[in-house]
Amino acid sequence: MKTAHLIYTRYYDFDNSEITIGGVQTYIKGLNEVFKELGFCCNIYQPGDKNRNVSLNDGSFVQEINTSKQKKRHDKIKAVVSYVESVFSNDNDVLVFLANEITCKNNAKHSIAIQHGISWDYLYDRPLSRWRNIAHYAIKSKNAFRLIDKLSDVKQLVCVDHNFPNWVRSTAIKCDVPCTVVPNFTQIAPVFDKPKDYVNVIFARRFFTYRGTRIFAPAIVNILNKYNHVRVTVAGDGPDEEYLRDMLGEFGDRVSFIKYSASEAIGIHADKHIAIVPTIGSEGTSLSCLEGMSAQCVPVCTDTGGLSNMILDGFNGLLIDRTSESLEEALSYLIENPNERTVIASNSYETVKQAFSYEKWKNRWKKIIKEMEKIK
Repeated sequence: MKTAHLIYTRYYDFDNSEITIGGVQTYIKGLNEVFKELGFCCNIYQPGDKNRNVSLNDGSFVQEINTSKQKKRHDKIKAVVSYVESVFSNDNDVLVFLANEITCKNNAKHSIAIQHGISWDYLYDRPLSRWRNIAHYAIKSKNAFRLIDKLSDVKQLVCVDHNFPNWVRSTAIKCDVPCTVVPNFTQIAPVFDKPKDYVNVIFARRFFTYRGTRIFAPAIVNILNKYNHVRVTVAGDGPDEEYLRDMLGEFGDRVSFIKYSASEAIGIHADKHIAIVPTIGSEGTSLSCLEGMSAQCVPVCTDTGGLSNMILDGFNGLLIDRTSESLEEALSYLIENPNERTVIASNSYETVKQAFSYEKWKNRWKKIIKEMEKIK
């Protein structure tokens, strides 16, 4: 039987018998469906401290390879690839690296890497001296070009947004690996009834600074002080949770902290009016943004990475600068203009239905795999 061999750093938590949470994990679940519909079985491999495996209810098979003797991540992935090659059929099988930064040399005739968005686009939040700025630029350039060099490990690259191929075109280097853009997807939700008496705002993200926690919190403090009919939900977890609770704790039950699973992502947006995605770096076609759009929220997003491939400012969302002041201004506009908010939310919903549905994503992937299978 044809087999798709998917490699990632950590998909399944064997100790707790559950799939880990994250955007790549959602991506893997989707790919499993694609491969099944094309007649493949789907095996997922990850490095770990033991040799163990599990068959999941969706038909996929997860195998952890003992790489405890290897210290570096790249060496761990090489050990996983070495095992995969021992069971790989070059005539029938496909090898997929779920992130392009973990690719390594292999003998697969059909191999793909997925590029989830430029990850080196952070900016310091403080002024730098001229020489430190030059050093910072050099480090960024080294990491970026190293990624390009590693693309020669595979036969095909799939990008989730146009930001990466545009960056490649603007550099002095040449990427010989065929590149196809397949934006991320969301399930399409039914139309929800929204509350009329107050405005619900949601921040559904991992609580990391690069996801915009330090932009979000100061803006929300001012918004809650300014508008009594605003309620805020902070959904997720991460290292900045204590910071967010300290900043927003004074508002009592006007601010709710919740945790959620990937299957609940659209549902937690159902009664919300505005979804905030204030990323400051490392963003593709954001799943958080797409889930909010599917639930007929108005997305308020920074102009970062693949977000600008999704949002037309003023039509299906608002694009803002990466500052708390810009976020506060956008939120104030939406809160004070409910009719405009309704129109933008409707356009947001139509956007995901037409351009970012799960079915459209699956069809794009099926085309890639069928074309790859033709290569002898």
